[in-house]
Amino acid sequence: VKKGLEQLKPGNKNIFIARTTTYATEASLADVTSKALELLKNPDGFFLMVEGGAIDGSNHSNCSVGMMNEMIEFDKTIARVLDFAAKHPEETLVVVTADHDTGGLQLDGKVPVGFWKKSSHTYNTINRALQKMRAAKASKEKMIDFACKAAGIEVPVSGKAAEVINAAADRFVDGKQTEKGSMYGKYNPLVVAVLHARDAQNNFHYTTFSHTPAKVPTFALGNGSRLFVAPMENSDIPRRISIAATGVDLLEQYNGVQPFPPAAKNDFHFTVQSVTENSIVCRYNLANEQSIKITLSGNGRNVVREMKEPWGRVTFDKLSPDTEYTVSCEKNSIKVRTLPALADVSVTGAVIADPHCSTAPDNPLQRMHSRSEELLNDAAKAVKEAKIDVLLVPGDITDKSRPAEFKIFMDAFKKAPYKILATPGNHDKLTKENSSRYKRVFKNPAGYCDINGIQFVTLNTWNGKLDNPGNANAIEKLDVSRPAIIQSHYQLKKSNNTIVDNNSAIKDSNKPAVRKMLDKIANSHSLILVGHKNAAEKVVIGKNALQINCPQLTQYPCGYLTFKANKDGVAISYKPAASVAVEERS
Repeated sequence: VKKGLEQLKPGNKNIFIARTTTYATEASLADVTSKALELLKNPDGFFLMVEGGAIDGSNHSNCSVGMMNEMIEFDKTIARVLDFAAKHPEETLVVVTADHDTGGLQLDGKVPVGFWKKSSHTYNTINRALQKMRAAKASKEKMIDFACKAAGIEVPVSGKAAEVINAAADRFVDGKQTEKGSMYGKYNPLVVAVLHARDAQNNFHYTTFSHTPAKVPTFALGNGSRLFVAPMENSDIPRRISIAATGVDLLEQYNGVQPFPPAAKNDFHFTVQSVTENSIVCRYNLANEQSIKITLSGNGRNVVREMKEPWGRVTFDKLSPDTEYTVSCEKNSIKVRTLPALADVSVTGAVIADPHCSTAPDNPLQRMHSRSEELLNDAAKAVKEAKIDVLLVPGDITDKSRPAEFKIFMDAFKKAPYKILATPGNHDKLTKENSSRYKRVFKNPAGYCDINGIQFVTLNTWNGKLDNPGNANAIEKLDVSRPAIIQSHYQLKKSNNTIVDNNSAIKDSNKPAVRKMLDKIANSHSLILVGHKNAAEKVVIGKNALQINCPQLTQYPCGYLTFKANKDGVAISYKPAASVAVEERS
């Protein structure tokens, strides 16, 4: 790696990738930074961002040794940058900051100097070794002994710490993770217990695996450093760097222009995305093509549209209900029938599943947290214009059950001129604290009502279980001889789609009380709408009950459903997000 770094010359169009490490056998962060300063130096100036990324990653897993090693490496890196700045004082601005705090580290007393030097092992190295030991059927005692020694913990551990480590080892042997985790997942409980015990011996502790709202400092040196004296939002930092470098705020100048990625280079895509009784919406991605001609034919019509944007949608409207059409391009042809026009419609409605309202950045699954408010407001505007009677929300209204996340939903639908029926999802976590907040916003999490002759049953399955009094009361009121729409966060019956895992359906279906409720639903004339898994899948329960999974609003395909119902059936359509750019990014 070092040799490859040394061979880089100015003007090279190669990409050098170094893995995260602090070991001397690899090119360090300081080495890579020094090389970057050498290569980027030019009369027109340059911008360089350097990240000590393992500080955040280590704190997510509560690994203080990994965090301290990266802090030391980051300190060495800053020293190299300051050396460069000292040689170019009139033309260099150095800004050092963090985007957030992670882990919520708390001091309980005096921390011994150099405690981290007792071990070179991080969470990752200990975890990998333990996974191999478990696969080899090593004893629990051997795994505990190894983990303690690898962490540099003072042994033997006794008292409460020993009890916690022993219980964590049992959990690890059973293949379970920590009960809590971060946005990146959960962690090896044995490693975490040992690291926590080590930290306690050194008079400090972590309070979370996630980010915290703690204020972080910003330091600046050089030309333009005066712009960084007062406390500021971290989102202001790039604006001030822009002012220091160019004299203007380029973010303000290009406000509203989003850096969405270009179309995929090798994945041509064309499909039917949405169908109503009088319209068909197609979705395309050109990839390497320069343009595409999309044709609709049938029922005496022949419409051709030429599209040159790299990706987008095409809508064919003013079509006849219950009629077959063909939509085609040079590479694909699809037959599709418009929905029948329902007579004597009793109820019109919409289904917004799993909006995951959040103020956080987008997560690794490409759930569009940063766009959740925009997507929800767009959907709220559309359903209001459609003059619906009822809005269904089958769970995961929030992403972390935070008050600010509930507020996003409440603000989007305040003074809604229609009834809102919502049920909590696993992300809404109906704990004691969250339960009262949820009920203030949505009333009871389970219930029954009748709207113009159509029954609506809302089931509370946030914890993956159907067996609770609210669900029993709602299903008891269900009249199996009349049409009904039922909503639940978890599937009532597991579908066969391979995308949907074992955590997609309720977990207590074998209990007698649950079996009784499911049998009644199986004998009803019901459409069952479920959230949670974002998989296009349906399954029949009994003879007349049909269960379908709903699309998520903030994860591809970023849409929701609308429906019309009468005593004979339901016509249901998919509605894609208003912003095709947001949909493309997800």
